[in-house]
Amino acid sequence: MAKVRFLLIIAITLIINSCSRYEDGPAVSFRSLASRLSGLWAIEKVYKHGQDVSDKFSDLINNAQYGFYKDRNGVYIYNGWESYFKWAFNIDKTKINITFLDNNQTITWTILRLTNKQLWIIPENTEDYDEVHFIKLED
Repeated sequence: MAKVRFLLIIAITLIINSCSRYEDGPAVSFRSLASRLSGLWAIEKVYKHGQDVSDKFSDLINNAQYGFYKDRNGVYIYNGWESYFKWAFNIDKTKINITFLDNNQTITWTILRLTNKQLWIIPENTEDYDEVHFIKLED
């Protein structure tokens, strides 16, 4: 009986660890992706080649916010200026496509981690940095 319990625990652990959609987790979440993404986010850290380069982006960190809403609308706020966008996950929900309404420009972020309080992304088409960590300010 102890062997069966031990094997069951091992099997459940392996299943849970293999459930993660994103490289950096979370392993399991009972909230939908849209629910986790919904809210107001601020940049916490910026990385290039694994090195923290946040000090070079202090203006962006201190003044930029992204608001994502469950209805797939959003707003980028920078120093009081606002730009509205539409957002959507790609088919396998590993990327977020953001299309700004004022200029129809689309940016794509690959999701590394998406929890209710953390969003880690790899932005496409930028040479200044290659990973950004956000923290949620409010739901």
